[in-house]
Amino acid sequence: MARFTISRLDTTQGTFRLTGEWTRPGDDHTRTNSDLTIHTLDIMGTDGWLGLKPERNATLIDTLKAEIKSHLRAKRQKSG
Repeated sequence: MARFTISRLDTTQGTFRLTGEWTRPGDDHTRTNSDLTIHTLDIMGTDGWLGLKPERNATLIDTLKAEIKSHLRAKRQKSG
Protein backbone atom coordinates (compact mmCIF):
# COMPACT_ATOMS: atom_id res chain seq x y z
CA MET A 1 0.00 0.00 0.00
CA ALA A 2 1.18 3.48 -0.82
CA ARG A 3 0.77 6.19 1.80
CA PHE A 4 -0.88 9.44 0.77
CA THR A 5 -1.69 12.88 2.14
CA ILE A 6 -4.34 15.12 0.64
CA SER A 7 -4.07 18.63 2.03
CA ARG A 8 -7.38 19.84 0.56
CA LEU A 9 -10.04 17.96 -1.36
CA ASP A 10 -13.23 19.70 -2.45
CA THR A 11 -16.01 17.09 -2.69
CA THR A 12 -19.77 16.88 -2.98
CA GLN A 13 -19.84 16.39 0.81
CA GLY A 14 -17.59 19.32 1.76
CA THR A 15 -13.88 20.15 1.90
CA PHE A 16 -11.59 17.56 3.50
CA ARG A 17 -7.98 16.85 4.29
CA LEU A 18 -6.92 13.29 4.92
CA THR A 19 -4.14 10.75 5.14
CA GLY A 20 -4.21 7.07 4.47
CA GLU A 21 -3.00 4.19 2.35
CA TRP A 22 -4.09 3.06 -1.09
CA THR A 23 -3.55 -0.13 -3.08
CA ARG A 24 -4.62 0.12 -6.68
CA PRO A 25 -5.49 -2.86 -8.89
CA GLY A 26 -2.22 -4.24 -10.21
CA ASP A 27 -0.12 -2.96 -7.28
CA ASP A 28 -0.77 -6.18 -5.38
CA HIS A 29 -1.32 -9.31 -7.47
CA THR A 30 -3.64 -10.82 -4.85
CA ARG A 31 -6.19 -7.99 -5.14
CA THR A 32 -8.57 -7.24 -7.97
CA ASN A 33 -10.20 -4.12 -6.51
CA SER A 34 -8.50 -1.01 -5.22
CA ASP A 35 -8.30 -0.79 -1.45
CA LEU A 36 -8.42 2.47 0.50
CA THR A 37 -7.68 2.91 4.20
CA ILE A 38 -8.20 6.32 5.82
CA HIS A 39 -6.08 7.13 8.89
CA THR A 40 -7.01 10.77 9.52
CA LEU A 41 -10.01 12.74 8.29
CA ASP A 42 -10.70 16.44 8.82
CA ILE A 43 -13.54 18.54 7.43
CA MET A 44 -13.40 22.29 6.88
CA GLY A 45 -15.86 23.99 9.21
CA THR A 46 -16.69 27.65 9.65
CA ASP A 47 -13.90 28.00 12.26
CA GLY A 48 -11.27 25.88 10.51
CA TRP A 49 -10.48 22.18 10.34
CA LEU A 50 -12.52 19.79 12.48
CA GLY A 51 -11.09 16.34 13.15
CA LEU A 52 -13.37 13.38 12.48
CA LYS A 53 -12.78 9.83 13.67
CA PRO A 54 -12.54 7.59 10.59
CA GLU A 55 -13.90 4.59 12.50
CA ARG A 56 -17.07 6.55 13.34
CA ASN A 57 -17.50 7.95 9.82
CA ALA A 58 -17.43 4.82 7.66
CA THR A 59 -20.57 5.84 5.76
CA LEU A 60 -19.06 9.24 4.92
CA ILE A 61 -15.79 7.61 3.83
CA ASP A 62 -17.70 5.17 1.61
CA THR A 63 -19.47 8.15 0.04
CA LEU A 64 -16.13 9.92 -0.56
CA LYS A 65 -14.14 6.92 -1.86
CA ALA A 66 -14.77 7.53 -5.56
CA GLU A 67 -13.73 11.19 -5.28
CA ILE A 68 -10.64 10.31 -3.22
CA LYS A 69 -9.54 7.64 -5.70
CA SER A 70 -10.13 9.99 -8.62
CA HIS A 71 -7.95 12.62 -6.93
CA LEU A 72 -5.19 10.07 -6.23
CA ARG A 73 -5.25 8.76 -9.82
CA ALA A 74 -5.01 12.31 -11.21
CA LYS A 75 -2.18 13.14 -8.82
CA ARG A 76 -0.28 10.00 -9.84
CA GLN A 77 -0.72 10.76 -13.57
CA LYS A 78 0.73 14.26 -13.08
CA SER A 79 3.76 12.93 -11.20
CA GLY A 80 4.37 9.82 -13.24
